[in-house]
Amino acid sequence: MNYGRRGKLMSITNGECARLVWKFIKCLAVSAGALALFAMGVTRAAGAPQLLGQLEDSGGRFVSYSADGKRILTADKITARIWDAHSLKPLTPPINHGASIKSTMWIANDSRIATVGGNEVRIWDAGNGKLAGRIAQDMEVGPAAISPDGRWALTARGAQGAALWDTAAAKRVRLFEDPTLFWAGFSNDGTQLMTYSLKNPKYWGGFLHLREVKTGRDLIPPQTINCEGSSSSVAAVSPDGKRIVIGEAKRFSVYQIDGFKKISRQQGDGVLSLDAGYTDMVFFTPDGTRVIWVCDVCVQIFSADTGEPIRDAMNVMVVGREEIDVSHGNTFLLIGGLKKNAGVWDVASGKRLQTFGEKTSHCVALSPDGKFAAIGSRYRPKEEAGYTEIWKLDPDALPKSGK
Repeated sequence: MNYGRRGKLMSITNGECARLVWKFIKCLAVSAGALALFAMGVTRAAGAPQLLGQLEDSGGRFVSYSADGKRILTADKITARIWDAHSLKPLTPPINHGASIKSTMWIANDSRIATVGGNEVRIWDAGNGKLAGRIAQDMEVGPAAISPDGRWALTARGAQGAALWDTAAAKRVRLFEDPTLFWAGFSNDGTQLMTYSLKNPKYWGGFLHLREVKTGRDLIPPQTINCEGSSSSVAAVSPDGKRIVIGEAKRFSVYQIDGFKKISRQQGDGVLSLDAGYTDMVFFTPDGTRVIWVCDVCVQIFSADTGEPIRDAMNVMVVGREEIDVSHGNTFLLIGGLKKNAGVWDVASGKRLQTFGEKTSHCVALSPDGKFAAIGSRYRPKEEAGYTEIWKLDPDALPKSGK
């Protein structure tokens, strides 16, 4: 009997029917995948970073990665917290400093963290968030610094100078007569201490000291710095502790610390004039071969050996040290700021490689492997609570190490 087309279709075996159904399902899956890829292409262009999530109620005032890149330290106005960098879940409860936090840092091989604010420096166990030590004085701490190994702390005492503390014993071991301390910092190995004090609290410009921590003696002649802006850090010691860069007004110089010899430069006198703006901060890249110079309107990179600019200035506005970070491979910069210009910039070419959209960022940090970025903002629209976003950078858009 001939059933025609209709009958033939009706006479398909169970096996053939199953194969047709499976083909149909695969077609649907391929179509769905294509649609998903198309949607990804629309929502995230090539070369754009990928938003992984937010660290809710993290404050957006301070952010930094641990040395192994597995944890993230954040802080808001009063509390700090440590997060898992992979899951973005909190590893500790909120760590309450009890006063407005002025700075945070990882110390003691990242086994502890420190918070500074009010009359105290507090040290916390990075594993459980419990208090491990404190340094208290009878007045506002003001600017403060802690050595990377956690052994020493320096606290400002207003017109009475600055105090050096043994953190383990919570004991003051030395008082420096540096009135109106503006900022301070330790070298990577914790053996050198740099302080900058204002001549007059009402005006910029002051005195720079680089001292040996153990003895308190000056390693270089005290320097008079003339700054015409609100410089946040006008000097820095190189990672190997052998050089110091000193900036003032519209210039900077690099010196060998031993003998305080100025590094030769192609300009002849060893001082490079900068026409873009007033020095706000200077610091070395992680390998010590380059100097990052930041003014009120731009960022520029120079050779630490010759003082020659590596590339033209990058026209971005950076307000504080928390708003700029350098990759450990010395290949790119992460820059935030108040002008909604957060992005990743190539050190070699000076070009912006990736952007994070229209957002105001108050602090930024790169993971040690350079694959992730943390960007914090103190405020979000219509809310007071700050937050921190975690982004995965597009590897195809980033420069390769060594190029």
